[in-house]
Amino acid sequence: MVGRDLAAVHAAPAVPRQGGDQRHAAHQYLHGRRRRGKSEHIDQHRRDRRELYRLRYVSDDAGAVLARQLLWRGLSQAHCLARRESAARHGDRDRDSARRGGSRGERHQDLRRRGGGAAGRLDIRRSYRAACGALAEGQVAVRRLGVLHVIPSVSLREGGPARALATMERALDEAGVRVTTVATSHGLGDAAPARARRIYSKLWASPYKFAPGLAPTLAAAIRSHDVVHIHALFSFSSTLAAWIARLYGVPYVVRPLGVLNAWGVGERRARLKRLSIALVERSNLRAAAAVHFTSEQEKEEAERLGLAFRSVVIPLGVEAPEQSGDATRQLLPAALAGRMAILFLSRVSPKKNLETLIDAFALSPVLRKSAALVVAGEGEADYVERLRARARVAGVGEAVCWLGHVDGAQKALALRSADVFVLPSFSENFGIAAVEAMQAGLPCVLTPGVAVAASAEGAGAAIIVEPEATALRVALERLIGDGEARRRMSVRAREFSHEAWSTETMAARLVDLYETVARGRSSGE
Repeated sequence: MVGRDLAAVHAAPAVPRQGGDQRHAAHQYLHGRRRRGKSEHIDQHRRDRRELYRLRYVSDDAGAVLARQLLWRGLSQAHCLARRESAARHGDRDRDSARRGGSRGERHQDLRRRGGGAAGRLDIRRSYRAACGALAEGQVAVRRLGVLHVIPSVSLREGGPARALATMERALDEAGVRVTTVATSHGLGDAAPARARRIYSKLWASPYKFAPGLAPTLAAAIRSHDVVHIHALFSFSSTLAAWIARLYGVPYVVRPLGVLNAWGVGERRARLKRLSIALVERSNLRAAAAVHFTSEQEKEEAERLGLAFRSVVIPLGVEAPEQSGDATRQLLPAALAGRMAILFLSRVSPKKNLETLIDAFALSPVLRKSAALVVAGEGEADYVERLRARARVAGVGEAVCWLGHVDGAQKALALRSADVFVLPSFSENFGIAAVEAMQAGLPCVLTPGVAVAASAEGAGAAIIVEPEATALRVALERLIGDGEARRRMSVRAREFSHEAWSTETMAARLVDLYETVARGRSSGE
């Protein structure tokens, strides 16, 4: 199979060009009847020709080299494949032979048999010439690094993890990485469009995201990739992926998604989580090639658990919010027209501390008179209804606008129309919503539990307050009443967020991490 090392290889010898396309020169190099003194040279060129033919007709390998050059260990020299304009036709032929069964070598022989006769042989030679080319002087051939992402759900309604994964897929694809994602079928209707290949398995039960069909899918996918990147703990998919990766000797990276901090372990099924850490997650983390944290704060909190793991901090890259949509459309209903908009944009859950935000809004005569609280996000129906009831009892039910889940043009409208952003969470291992708000130029009110809060405050883009009603009320009143402070913070927020959390920087650091752990595998470390 394709070599797993990522080292550069010597380029093929320069081929004299005698007119025509340079790809024909590669054909002449391999097929030309050059006079050689030793028969082993001829034998080696025959072997090269056989390998290139075989590589040409294997659809999955050919698809992996559409944008990059490829190193094939069976060749004596380095060669590359050109883009194939007729990839669909040859892919269909390969799938036809695959349905009949047989190894890749047998399918290759079948294709040769079907190409019997002068016309068939000529067609194969033409396809071969279009596919093969010798590398130019100084070029090197490298194999595309294969990374498999495993996550319980890709639904955008689940909040930041699915959104961060979609951004990772796009950034890594642009960096030349061959990306595949395996997930359950949970929330497929709300999945983000992906440039990576995605494989879904039917979800049987929501608790633990149980999907037994993942077992054969992961077993096949993990063996064909260099590195596995597991997103989440306390999940069937992450436990299974770690076990299979260890079984086949494939290195894996774990991104805990904040569940190893004090809030993640101590709240919501705390006893079950501690039992899972002792029996399952401890060994998964210890055997991981790296544990990927998105902030120093998340890493420090996880280390307090006393678990053994190799950690790396790589902040997420955040794409600038979409700016499409009707610029004349209004965010607030007519009854609230003319008021300033305080935006909360995140998943609605107890961790987000919305109860305290509603109380802070109700405590302030200034906010009740001149502002509206906009809640953009979705959560469990019973919990959302309790929050609505809390606002009504506090006398601000009419001043709180519940948008539900927003994305695309709706999300762009919310960010464009708001005056202040607030995220009073008890715990955020990163804070994608806060970064998106800063990219849109919104001054932010954040709590210490939001991982990006300290750096944002240092840049003058945010105010940090304790997660309690009085502190939130004071900070919001200050920004609502001071237009100059809002404008100053808006400029700093845009500049800082685009510099600190770019997708290009994230992709480069992830590729470095993947290559490091892949080299460790090939060297037996």
